Amino acid sequence: MTVETTQNYATSPASLPLIGALLRAIGSTEGKIMAAMALLVACVVAAVAVWGMPALGIAALSAVPVIMTTLVLITVGK
Repeated sequence: MTVETTQNYATSPASLPLIGALLRAIGSTEGKIMAAMALLVACVVAAVAVWGMPALGIAALSAVPVIMTTLVLITVGK
């Protein structure tokens, strides 16, 4: 005698209540950029909480090329 049980598990994270709402909210390009920025800030805050000032220094040094490129692009006019 065999009993077949089928369980319908969600195959997509978008069908979960909390995660799905967040994924639908960042559907646009602007939302994705804002979510990436929020994730970056959260990672830096967590790193500073764990490792202190050296983590903040590393984050600042890694931002230098991005800021320099942005300033050059603004100066050139692109």
